[in-house]
Amino acid sequence: MGLIEVAQNFTAIVCGSDVLIYNNRNSKNQKLDPVSDNENHENSKVKILNQDSIDEKHKNSKTQINDPFRKYESFNVSENQKAKEGNSNGGSSNKTNSLYSIVSVKASRDGQYLAIAFEEKSAVVWCTKTWTRLCIHRLVKRPMAIAITSDSSTLLVADKSGDVYSFPLKGSQPKDKQDRLSEQEKNEGKGEENQEENNEGEREKYQEKNNGEREKDREENNGEREKDQEENNRGEREKDQEENNKRGREKDQEENNKGGREKDQEENNKGEKEKEVTPVTPKPILGHLSMLLDMAITEDDKYIITCDRDEKIRVSHYPNSYNIVSFCLGHKEFVTQVELLPQNNNLLLSCSGDGTLILWDYLQGECLAELDTREYTPCDLLHMYEEDRKQNEKSESFKKFLPDFPGVKHFAVRSINATQHIVAVVLDRVPAILLFQIDVPNMTPIVVKELEDQPGEVAWLQSGELIHVHEFSRDIITVSELQNNDLKPVAEHPLVSLGRRCAGLFNGVYDGPDFDVLYKQQYDNVADYMKKKQKRLAVEKAAQDGIIVPFKKGRWS
Repeated sequence: MGLIEVAQNFTAIVCGSDVLIYNNRNSKNQKLDPVSDNENHENSKVKILNQDSIDEKHKNSKTQINDPFRKYESFNVSENQKAKEGNSNGGSSNKTNSLYSIVSVKASRDGQYLAIAFEEKSAVVWCTKTWTRLCIHRLVKRPMAIAITSDSSTLLVADKSGDVYSFPLKGSQPKDKQDRLSEQEKNEGKGEENQEENNEGEREKYQEKNNGEREKDREENNGEREKDQEENNRGEREKDQEENNKRGREKDQEENNKGGREKDQEENNKGEKEKEVTPVTPKPILGHLSMLLDMAITEDDKYIITCDRDEKIRVSHYPNSYNIVSFCLGHKEFVTQVELLPQNNNLLLSCSGDGTLILWDYLQGECLAELDTREYTPCDLLHMYEEDRKQNEKSESFKKFLPDFPGVKHFAVRSINATQHIVAVVLDRVPAILLFQIDVPNMTPIVVKELEDQPGEVAWLQSGELIHVHEFSRDIITVSELQNNDLKPVAEHPLVSLGRRCAGLFNGVYDGPDFDVLYKQQYDNVADYMKKKQKRLAVEKAAQDGIIVPFKKGRWS
């Protein structure tokens, strides 16, 4: 699913319709201090991204509703409690209903870009250096998983209908810097042309003044009385004319400047709008006959691996995905996640709704090891799942098919070396985290850590700790460390204090697709057939005994 993304310089945590971005630089054993309102957002260790966020140049605006760099101090536990109280009273939070949930986040391998897939059929790409939004890609269907190629050039999106599309990661820029410079030079040229026209008007003014002086000299020769009278009349007329011309020129200049500024502003706004929402035609890569649930691409960008609801894992060449390498068949229910082992890309790990983990040689389609989580899960941890099963059996209107054991919802892999790996597993509606160790090709259990409630997502930090999110716990973000084959919480970790400060954001967190919907429904048509057959045989026997009058079955009987 990808609701927690750990990159080299930052950690992205999905919380409903927002993404918390925490800066990983020098974060070990460092507490989060309050950030003042006048502090620059770029220096803050925490940023919040969402689809309604505005551009980087508006980040200092006073409007805080759509600001992508809101301070984490504005959300506290009291606001989270108010939101939960409103939901319990039959109301709902405006934030949860007004914005769409985030389905998945994915960072590029170099950590320079972050892609976010929204439930409302869109994918947004951010630049992690300046945290500016590069482009928005509109999708045909609801996205289920996203991936980024190793060269950070292509964004792959798997949707609900079973298709995979490719988009340019950065989008198609409508104007580059050279075009903007040429446009600016063009505007400057227009300004110089207007200035030359004004200078020409000034020259004409001085020329008229010189002509007046020559005429004045001729009048002095004709007589002093005419000279004085004509000078007075002409002086008054020239003065009035100059004032009128001056007012007219100033008015024309102001109108020209105003029109030019408005025109430039409209062009700039149009360019920014085109930059934000870039229409890009998606390129179809491959298609499945059922819903796609996850996707992975190898480090060399040679193969793309997809899994669907029909228990299949397909390995295809990239980008010519019509060339299928192999199918990995072995799961009995839908496959929820596929992931390549970090230090051994020749092996693939997958989990399914049947509660199993399978290690694959995906190029050969060969199962190397299989682990059934039901063998290592205590029965007392299945109370949440058993309660849902009982409610389902009591329902007379519609009964969903639920297996005897919950499926694997998510897992996270940490590599020790090329042959040794540690896997953290989360089961559906089970308040625990299961740890297993992979010694290729064997998988053995380490510990089953019982929790207060079901974790929504787990991920390994680069420092070796395990981070997991709990929506209804006091510590929404929990960090644990593996010591002596046991998970022990790290109380002073900065991400723990971050979860407490940002508790108001974690209201209605999306934790993946509903498993009850993914299980294929079973209908007992044989029972109805047997009832009809018994009724028909009873009628025939009654007719033979003379109890009822026999009737004809058809025209020829």
